[in-house]
Amino acid sequence: LVQSMEYSLFSGGKRFRPTLCLMVSPEAVAYAAAIEMIHTYSLIHDDLPCMDNDDERRGQPTNHKKFGEPLALLAGDALLTESFLVVAKHYSHRPEVATQLIKILSQAAGPSGMAGGQAMDMNLGVPLDAVAAVEKVHSTKTAELIAASLEGAGVVDGVSLEVQTALRQLGLLLGLCFQLKDDLLDGEQDQTPKSILHFLSPHEATELLARHSQAGHKCLSRLPQSYQHLQIFFDYNQTRNH
Repeated sequence: LVQSMEYSLFSGGKRFRPTLCLMVSPEAVAYAAAIEMIHTYSLIHDDLPCMDNDDERRGQPTNHKKFGEPLALLAGDALLTESFLVVAKHYSHRPEVATQLIKILSQAAGPSGMAGGQAMDMNLGVPLDAVAAVEKVHSTKTAELIAASLEGAGVVDGVSLEVQTALRQLGLLLGLCFQLKDDLLDGEQDQTPKSILHFLSPHEATELLARHSQAGHKCLSRLPQSYQHLQIFFDYNQTRNH
C-alpha cells in the first residue's frame, strides 16, 4: 500500500499547489504536503477505469496499471486520510489553526469541491448554459484545491479574515485561468463537453481567459504588498505552452 502511495506521490509534476502555499507562507510546509497528498489521491482515482480510464500519467503507467485497481483505490483513500492526519498532528499546538485547515481541506475535497466537480464532469452533457456549467466543473474540480492552497497558507500565517477571503477568491480565479489555458493548449485534441472549446471558439475562450485574469489582477490589488509576487502565476499562465 505504501509503495502504491509513494509511486504516485513522488512521480513528478509541477507541484503547483504546494508551491502556491509556500509562496504565501514559508512556514506552511506541512499544510503544503497535505495539499499535494490530496491532489495525488484525486489523480489516482480520476485515472481509474470507472472514472477517466487512463493508462498513463506523467509518462509512466497510472497507479492501477502498476498495482491493480484495488490497491490504487486504497492508495487514494489512504493519501486523502493521511493528509488530515498530517495537519492534525503538525498543528496540534495550534488547535484553532488545525481546525480551520481541516475545514478548508474538507470543503475543497468534498461534495462542494473536487468530488462534486468530478461527479459533474462525468455526467456533463449539453446544459442550458453550457459555458457556465463547464466553468462550474472547473471551479469545483480544479480551482477549489488551488484556492485552499492560498487560503490555508494564510491561516497558518494568522492573516485577517479579510485577507483570507481575498486569498481564497484569488485562488478560485487562478484555478479557472489554469484550467482554461489547459483547454486551449489541448485544442482540437479535446472538444468533448469537458472542454470549454466544445462551446466556444479558441478566440472566445482566449477572451474569457483574459477576463478572468483581469479579475485576478483586481483581486490581487486588494491584498497587501507582500502578496504581489503571486502575480507571476497569472503571467506564467498566459505564456505557458504545456
